Amino acid sequence: MVTYNTASHFDDTDDVLIILRKIFLDFGYSRVAKMFSTFCICFYSVAYLLEIYFIITHFNKNLVLKYFPEILMFTYLIINMIVLIFLEKPFLKMQKSVFATARKINSAGERAKAIILKKSSTIMSYNFFAIGLFIFCSIILFPMWSYDYDEILLCPHVLEAFFGNWSKIPYFLYFAGIPFLNFFCMKFSCILLYYASHIQMQIFLLSEHITQISKDFDCVNEWNKIHSVLYQNEMYRRLSFCIQWHVELRRSLRIFLTTVNSVMGIFVVLGTLYCASTTFFILYNIEILNIISKVRVLFVASCSVVMVIMFCESGQKLVNETGRIFDTLLLCPWYIWNPKIRQSFLLFLTNSVRPIQFSFAGITLNRLFIIT
Repeated sequence: MVTYNTASHFDDTDDVLIILRKIFLDFGYSRVAKMFSTFCICFYSVAYLLEIYFIITHFNKNLVLKYFPEILMFTYLIINMIVLIFLEKPFLKMQKSVFATARKINSAGERAKAIILKKSSTIMSYNFFAIGLFIFCSIILFPMWSYDYDEILLCPHVLEAFFGNWSKIPYFLYFAGIPFLNFFCMKFSCILLYYASHIQMQIFLLSEHITQISKDFDCVNEWNKIHSVLYQNEMYRRLSFCIQWHVELRRSLRIFLTTVNSVMGIFVVLGTLYCASTTFFILYNIEILNIISKVRVLFVASCSVVMVIMFCESGQKLVNETGRIFDTLLLCPWYIWNPKIRQSFLLFLTNSVRPIQFSFAGITLNRLFIIT
């Protein structure tokens, strides 16, 4: 049964993606996670600067080409961790905004609830796969499999050159921090996917409310609907409810888009350069790498692809569902509504024309971006 009232507000039992929230928001911004984040930023920034200094003092073209993907990767990772610190308040503000406007997942009936549960199950399966992939990537990078990092990592050489016999301590810290680097690497994309999925579900629920706005009056013929004050008043009340909900969702979307667009340029530029340099590295060095190095490169490259897919899927969800509102409104029986309702309907229709998307300098985050 579809409910058209503001009493059916969202709570934790309706959060079908609560595991993502607990891992990447609640724990991700806990005191322990902040402590590890600060340590990783400080330690890997020092290691990064030592690598840059080593490359400058031992400059040659082969050295730069060989380790350029690693330099870009750690540039991305360090900037990602710094950005996540500054995004804590915007993310918490976004969480309050999304939860304040959200309705219960059964507010549009059991069929809509079943569809949402099915979609959320697919999202969680993909996220569990991504988490598992990053865990295996962390494990395969540990030195216990092989100490031969000559072809993929510069830092072990740099640590030995600068610290000599004491290099074992920073060497241990360097590899011990890799699981935390992977966690913070996943954190931003998973948070975006979490919020984008929630907004998608709420827009889907709104579309279901619009689709069924006069369904319980189907037994009444159109002539009687036109002259029925009860029907016209009820349609006005239901349409007003949908408009108010849509306005609240757009307000949440503006906060979401402002947060993402503020940092999107950095991630698009760094991500594109990193993917291009990694592809170049694989094509020209795959034959000379040993088996363990090939597996390590494969896992790192796979994690990069998974992250790109998560970013693009977040953008695609918004495009799909925000464009859906306009299409759904066109199916409404507006032609039998009175002028007052039509005026509100026309305003609603106008505000739903353009799908919302993440874009920067002509680049849009959607599934097409994955292919390009």
